[in-house]
Amino acid sequence: MIQNEFGIKCFPDTTTCWHYDDKIRQYYLARSAGFPMAKSWIFWNLEDALDWIEDATFPVVFKLKGGAGSTNVVLIKNKQEAINVTRRMFSIKGISFGKIPHNNNLNYLRDFLKLYALRRFIAEYRGRLGPKGRLPYWQTHRDYVLFQKFFCDNQYDQRVTIIGKRAFSFLRYTRPNDFRASGSGLIEYDIEKNHTSCINIAFEISKKMNFQSMAYDFVFDENTKPHIVEISYTFIDYAVRNCPGYFDDTLNWHEGHYWPQFSVIDMLFPDLDIKQPPDSVMG
Repeated sequence: MIQNEFGIKCFPDTTTCWHYDDKIRQYYLARSAGFPMAKSWIFWNLEDALDWIEDATFPVVFKLKGGAGSTNVVLIKNKQEAINVTRRMFSIKGISFGKIPHNNNLNYLRDFLKLYALRRFIAEYRGRLGPKGRLPYWQTHRDYVLFQKFFCDNQYDQRVTIIGKRAFSFLRYTRPNDFRASGSGLIEYDIEKNHTSCINIAFEISKKMNFQSMAYDFVFDENTKPHIVEISYTFIDYAVRNCPGYFDDTLNWHEGHYWPQFSVIDMLFPDLDIKQPPDSVMG
């Protein structure tokens, strides 16, 4: 409202954030503009989804439309697993955030083997759990299902973060014996190992869509062609800060560590000629 009614510059602006944490909106938005989003199958009723499952090729990735760090992402290996999660999504119960009923759910070990629910109950009973922590799985998803093509043999994905005319890029390796890289914390900052094509695509999308800030997650097919699996305007700041430098929009390299907060302010107010505070302040 401030941006639209009063013309005051905001961050994030509407164009940048209206689709935040909604993989379905992001998929349709980018695909409509011809950008290489990973092939996805989205259904809004049970019958269409079950019909597709009958002839689908497995494995495929099942996702909830919201969530970060691979929290709501699992690999569906066969028809029966696909039917199970689909029927659950179109049930009254649905699937709560972080609670996909599948044994390769990242929360499975925490929830079931570490007695997570019992520990939360005890914490609440002892008064050590505030009101905001009592219902950690507040968001329930239902009445849609999202499957995404599985790109096998990817040992890492490439995260490219565009802030204005700056691109910060690094690789994130998958967890041991797992296909998910997001949230693994296994980051490689060697710029020589990054794919320039991903940086070009990310710049192209941000420029065409007028995004102020956007992080793009790329995986690769058998021909090393990049495909975007997710985007997000917000991200972990120190992961970007630890990059050894950034590329500008002509792919010139600029050495140094830059906090994304500084890059955002510099993008919004280029005439201020501001300087990045020292790490002692930013820390």
